[in-house]
Amino acid sequence: MSFIVTLFASCALVVGIIGLFKPELIYLILKKFKRRKSLRYVSIMLRVILGTGLLVMSDSSNSPVFIELLAWVILLSAVADSLTWKQSHLVYVSRLLQYQDVAVRCGSVCFALLGIFLLFALY
Repeated sequence: MSFIVTLFASCALVVGIIGLFKPELIYLILKKFKRRKSLRYVSIMLRVILGTGLLVMSDSSNSPVFIELLAWVILLSAVADSLTWKQSHLVYVSRLLQYQDVAVRCGSVCFALLGIFLLFALY
């Protein structure tokens, strides 16, 4: 399970750095997959896998309480997203695309910081 969490943290760090320097690349990917159901399903699946992995790995991390809390928040967000309508997901992505430059850069910074924190906390 540590491999999955490490892989996700590394990917988050890389995507965050790419989003900082080339936000139009993230924008084009979101625009391309906006109407497809796969974007929503993949985001839910990734959150379930990451949340489960963090719950399993929380005991062996440097800050187990915070990692476990983060895992539960991620799992609850996946459950909440799976229970909402598809239309609310489309509205969220549309708003993200509307304020593309600021939103993608802020999201990239948060995503990169999450990746750095996960790598630091688990190792």
